[in-house]
Amino acid sequence: MTEVIRRIRAEVGEGFPFAARLGLMDKVDGGLTLEEGLDRLSAIHAEGLLDAVEPGLNILHDYAENIRPYVGVGPLRALQDMLLHRVFARGPAEAYFRPLAREVKARTGLPVILMGGIRSTEIMEEVLASGDADFLAMARPFIREPDIARQIVQGRRGKVDCVSCNACLIHDGFGPVQCWRTPKTRLVEHFYKVLWAYRGKGH
Repeated sequence: MTEVIRRIRAEVGEGFPFAARLGLMDKVDGGLTLEEGLDRLSAIHAEGLLDAVEPGLNILHDYAENIRPYVGVGPLRALQDMLLHRVFARGPAEAYFRPLAREVKARTGLPVILMGGIRSTEIMEEVLASGDADFLAMARPFIREPDIARQIVQGRRGKVDCVSCNACLIHDGFGPVQCWRTPKTRLVEHFYKVLWAYRGKGH
């Protein structure tokens, strides 16, 4: 990993901004520990190879550990988006990689790009004001609202529309990347495709 980063830095030069998304720990027995991951990042930082880092996980039992579903979804939001199975369930907290960001800042002082379930402007503002991260990254919200960044700049407040249902990922590789919850007719199509695929596996 370090050698790859060295070669990229050599190609782009010292004055070119270079950030990397790095898995700092594994979620499997006997895998990379957070301490080992931070040691590797510290060594990279000591060589001045990166201008910023986006910390995340590495080897996983389940990819949903990296893209957690139903982040910040409460009962009302579950009803509004027809997530009936989530009405009485509590979704994961927002900004679930924030502890990793804090560890990186404490160990290296590198500028941090925080990803992982950032779903409300309140959390965005609070994270940046705390100094835990210097930049914010989102992915799934842009699938449902491609202009969400502009909306926030123009004064939008509250939660984004994405409910992290991961339906967009279920269909990845089988069609265009799109939100399957809007319009509602597309949600019906999503259920039909899932049920048809399930039936096709002999269930």
